[in-house]
Amino acid sequence: MATPQVKPDWNTGIYIGNGVVATPKNVMPKNYTLNILLDAGAYVLDVNVDPNTCFDDRFKAWCNDENEMLLIDGWNVAIIEKD
Repeated sequence: MATPQVKPDWNTGIYIGNGVVATPKNVMPKNYTLNILLDAGAYVLDVNVDPNTCFDDRFKAWCNDENEMLLIDGWNVAIIEKD
């Protein structure tokens, strides 16, 4: 059986096979260097935030478990620990 000749998408440059090209992963912003654990009642979030983040208001955090950006209401979580 001949190998199909599929032009790869050079945005990722990685051809997986069967006409599938790898998609780029979400990337944490470089300034999100502070790693914290947030207690949200039923679950604990392992996130990174900007070191200048105000936790009393709504803030953005990078979820290290799911590799995605979260928008968190600071009044609904408790900070368990900081680096």
